[in-house]
Amino acid sequence: MVDRPEIIDYPGVVVVGVGFAGVMTALRLAPAPTLLVGAGEGCSHYAQGGIAAAVGDADSPELHAKDTLAASCGLNDILTVETVTRAGAAAVVRLEKLGVVFDHKNGEKLLGREAAHSVERILHCNADASGAGIMRALWRRVAQATHVRILSPAQARRLLVENGRVRGIRLHLGGRDLELRTKAVVLATGGLGQLFERTTN
Repeated sequence: MVDRPEIIDYPGVVVVGVGFAGVMTALRLAPAPTLLVGAGEGCSHYAQGGIAAAVGDADSPELHAKDTLAASCGLNDILTVETVTRAGAAAVVRLEKLGVVFDHKNGEKLLGREAAHSVERILHCNADASGAGIMRALWRRVAQATHVRILSPAQARRLLVENGRVRGIRLHLGGRDLELRTKAVVLATGGLGQLFERTTN
């Protein structure tokens, strides 16, 4: 006999993934009711590298894009590179408004140079523990957000599709299956590292 999943109608958005992408999405969805689904706190807090953004006086989004394309030997999608590098400085400001404190020296943001960057443009938070520093700040915001509920540890099993449209998601939680019927599901699941016994994720 197959156990039937419990079916729940959820009036808001279900966000699958509790790393950086999932948490940022949940915060940006305010005031829409948002259910954040995942296991633990994701893997983003393990990230050691910094964030590249054209925030220095000697830098620009155009120069950042040029360096990025050069580093990829022209294999990157030009439109994507231009879009991301143009958005870099605003993304840094958004993170600061959410409570992220980037490393400073003498009152100025401390910028490093890595890889193929031609100027200093790498921001760190807590030196080489940037992921942990950023995620701590974001989780503090999630804890204060009245529109966000967290369902963890939960594992997404499959999307519920009817007539070619996503109508919800099936989850495994506490030894049982749930079907959440909702109008929107966001997959912010990174590299899906937990699907594999061994992963570089």
